[in-house]
Amino acid sequence: LTGTLGEGEPLAVTANNRYTLTLPAAAFDELGVQYKVVVINEAGLSVATTDTIYRSYPSQPLTLYDPPKAQPEVVDYQIIALPFASQTVKSLWEQERAYDIKQWRLFRYSNNEEGFQEYKSEGTGPISFDFEPGEGYMFIQRAGFMFNVKGEVVKPDYVMTVKQGSNLIGNPYPFDIDWETVKSANPGLDQDIIVYHNGSYQDTTALRAYEGGFLEADRDREIVIPVSAKKTNARQTPVAQSIRSYRQGLTAPSWFVNLDVASASLGYYLSGFGMHEEAQPGKDRFDARPVPRFLSYLEGTFENPTLPDQPLTKDIVPTAKEHTWDFEVASNLPAEEVTLRWDNSYFGNNDRQLMLLDIQNYQVIDMRRQQEYRFTVQEGAYRFKVFFGTTESLAQQMLPDQFVVGSAYPNPSAGEISLPVLLPGGEASYQVRLTMFDQTGSLVAVPVEKTLAAGFHTLSWNARQGAGLPPGLYFYQMQIAGHDQVYRGKILIH
Repeated sequence: LTGTLGEGEPLAVTANNRYTLTLPAAAFDELGVQYKVVVINEAGLSVATTDTIYRSYPSQPLTLYDPPKAQPEVVDYQIIALPFASQTVKSLWEQERAYDIKQWRLFRYSNNEEGFQEYKSEGTGPISFDFEPGEGYMFIQRAGFMFNVKGEVVKPDYVMTVKQGSNLIGNPYPFDIDWETVKSANPGLDQDIIVYHNGSYQDTTALRAYEGGFLEADRDREIVIPVSAKKTNARQTPVAQSIRSYRQGLTAPSWFVNLDVASASLGYYLSGFGMHEEAQPGKDRFDARPVPRFLSYLEGTFENPTLPDQPLTKDIVPTAKEHTWDFEVASNLPAEEVTLRWDNSYFGNNDRQLMLLDIQNYQVIDMRRQQEYRFTVQEGAYRFKVFFGTTESLAQQMLPDQFVVGSAYPNPSAGEISLPVLLPGGEASYQVRLTMFDQTGSLVAVPVEKTLAAGFHTLSWNARQGAGLPPGLYFYQMQIAGHDQVYRGKILIH
């Protein structure tokens, strides 16, 4: 299967013309050993035969990468897989531990209306299913409980059947596999594996032994998992190679921005947007749908214009000079602060801008200047827009139907301060006045007093050099002539 014992190894002759050879343990890998016997007579004629001995693992503790806790929570679920021939849950586990949702729980996933199914759902009667090779299972247990697994390994180059949509698959082998090798062995397979650890979903390029993950299939198909995909000491990469390959400047034909969504308890590191010269309108091979929602969820999705009821978690559109994405963060958590993070280090020195608009709080975030934004989600959805284009085009793209004033940044600041402002198209121009006050309420600076056209603007000033303000906490307010509303904020200068 992998490696050889050594070519030309002689066999010992025993009684009745029987030939024997004892295979050392070193000849076996995780699946077993493949051998070839060649018999040559005095005339030099030969005959050969090849066969395989497959390993059968005795009872051993289930491999878990995250140790069980005494008081486990939803974030402590793990996606497990058993690399053995089909076996019943009852024969493996219930003979040792009767099913008790206070001690351990087990779910499988079907990409139909049934979705997640618990092994024995309390109050609805038992749901019987078997452990199948190539499938993954959501599993949780309390500390102190030990589950043993055993069985015969699957045959090499295992063929996995997946259905169109989300599939919860499992590593069919008792060793780590490289998913990029699997993709190369299956033409048309572009999707990456999504794993779940400590309450967070992320892309990966490796699937560890006894572990599973989500795979989105664009059609019903078979996937060959070649033995050549074996990987030693697999390290799971947070972002799959296919995405890293076009983290380029915003004027490149292809570029991508990850939008990581995280709270104190859950993480969703799958969302992102960008452009690609080969992308098509609507869902294509560059896009991805969100993973199925489990008991507790936090996710980031983009509106799918062609299929509104099927949002995308990655939305790559055809390359263009400007575009607007509608983005939503959804959760069933109680009120909890959520952070959006992105990397802007590779945006490049060019005239393209990315602006994030918090629709619910009417905050504008310059994604070139900032790398995160915090907000609170409470059992529902929180909506944003992402605008891409030049400063001039954004003035029209972001033209609002009401005044929108963002938060000053960076905060704290060494002196350089920016304030995003959106002025509606109801008037051709507006007289804008920005003032700053110290903690006693005394006016200390008027950094901006000018006429601005309708559209998007970034007001910038240097509080240290321009106004000569010493370090400290200051309050600012913006007023628009002819309009009663005053926009206020505070900023720390160090």
